Amino acid sequence: METITSRQNPLMTHIRKLAGSAAYRRQTGECLCDSPKLLREAAQWGADVQTVVSVLPWDGPLPDHVRQVLVPPEVMSSISPAKTPQGVLFTCACLLYTSPSPRDVE
Repeated sequence: METITSRQNPLMTHIRKLAGSAAYRRQTGECLCDSPKLLREAAQWGADVQTVVSVLPWDGPLPDHVRQVLVPPEVMSSISPAKTPQGVLFTCACLLYTSPSPRDVE
C-alpha cells in the first residue's frame, strides 16, 4: 500500500477532475464513488474497482490489481466531493451509454 501526502500528486489531481467534470469522466471511462458502504458493495458485486484512496487502511477484500493509497485527512478533504468525507474514495470503470437519436427510435 502506498502513501500520498501531496495534494498536487497526479492521482489527487485526477480524482478532483473526476469529481468535478462529467466530460472528464466520459473521457476516462472512470467514475468516482465516496463511501465505505459503496466500496463493499462494489467489491461484492464485481465492479471494476481500480483505485481505493482512504485515510485508514481498507480492511475489506479487494482484487489484487486494485491500487490502494493512504492519504492524510487534509488531503482527503481536498479531493472528496462531499462536505464531510467518509474516509474512503474509489474509482471504478463506468459503462457509458448513449441516448438513441430520434431516428433510431422510429
